[in-house]
Amino acid sequence: MNEKYAIGVDIGGSHIACQVVELGSSSPVGETYTEVKIAENESAQKILAAWDSALGACMQKAGARAITGLGVAMPSPFDFIKGIAMAEHKFASIKGMNVRAELHRLTGIDPSRILFTNDAAGFGMGAWSLGGGNARHLIGVTLGTGFGACFIVDGCYATYGPGVPIGGELWDYPFRGRIAEDFVSTRWFEEKFRQITGVAITGDESLARCADALLSTGLHRVFISLGGDGVYAADYQGGRIKVPCGTAKMVNTTGCGDAFMAALAWGWLEGLGLGEAARAGLAASAIAMEGAETINPEMSAAALRRRLDLLPPAGPSEGRDAL
Repeated sequence: MNEKYAIGVDIGGSHIACQVVELGSSSPVGETYTEVKIAENESAQKILAAWDSALGACMQKAGARAITGLGVAMPSPFDFIKGIAMAEHKFASIKGMNVRAELHRLTGIDPSRILFTNDAAGFGMGAWSLGGGNARHLIGVTLGTGFGACFIVDGCYATYGPGVPIGGELWDYPFRGRIAEDFVSTRWFEEKFRQITGVAITGDESLARCADALLSTGLHRVFISLGGDGVYAADYQGGRIKVPCGTAKMVNTTGCGDAFMAALAWGWLEGLGLGEAARAGLAASAIAMEGAETINPEMSAAALRRRLDLLPPAGPSEGRDAL
C-alpha cells in the first residue's frame, strides 16, 4: 500500500472537527470523522483538552494508517506561517500561543508537517477544487460563530488586488459604525435574543431558560439543536428532554435542518409526543446526511420509521412526562 494519510482539522468557534484524508485522491476516510464541542471563549486548558480528545480519537480511528501530517483551518487573525494565535475577539485565552507546538505535543506529528490556513480560505479553495475549477473567480463566505470570506482570482487564493479587500477578509469590514461580523454571526443572534427575551445564551445550563423564553410567546413546542449532541426539546406543559443523536455516515449535511423540520411536522400529524417527535427529527436528519443530494431519494415515512428503531431512546423527561 502506497497511500499517504493526513488529518484535516477545522477549529471553529464552537467545536473542533477532524478527519483522516487519503492524500493521493483527496478522499476523506469516512469512519474517522470526529467532532468535539468547545466554545472559543473557554479557558486555554479546556480548549487544548478538547483538541486532544478530538485528535486522539481521530488517530485511533485511523487504525494502521500512518498519519504524515496535519492540515489545520483556523479563523483569523492568526499567524499561519509561524502557527501563532493572534485573535482577541475570538480564542482570546490562547492569544500568543504557539499552536503548532501544542499540536505537535498532542499528536507527535513533526512540526514541519503541521500546516495552517484560514478556515474560510480552506472552504473556498476546497469548493473551487471540488467544482473542477470551472470558474475563474469565486467568492466563498462562511457564516457561523464568525464571518469568513475567501476570494479566488484566476484560480488562485487572493488576499489583495482589484475587488479584493486587504487581507482577503470581510469580518472586520466597517459596517454601521462597527464591523460586519457583529451583524452576521452567531454573536449577533445571541445578542438579539438577549435583547428580546432578557436571557443570555451561556451554554447547556441556559437551555431551559431559553426554551421557557420562547414558550412564553405562546409556542406549544420548542426544539433547540445541539449539533452533534442531539436536540433539547420542551413543551408548554412542562416537558423537558434532551435527545441524543444516533450513528450515521456523513456524506452531505446540506438539507439536514430542513429534513429535521419536515419530520417535526410529520410527527405532529402522527400524534407523536415531544421526545418521539425529537427522535423523528434526528432520524430524518441522519437520512438526509447520508445522501449526496440535498434531498436524499431514500427519504420516506417507511425509511424514517426504520431509522427510528435504530436511534437510542429519548430517555426520561424533566418535569411532566412529555412522551
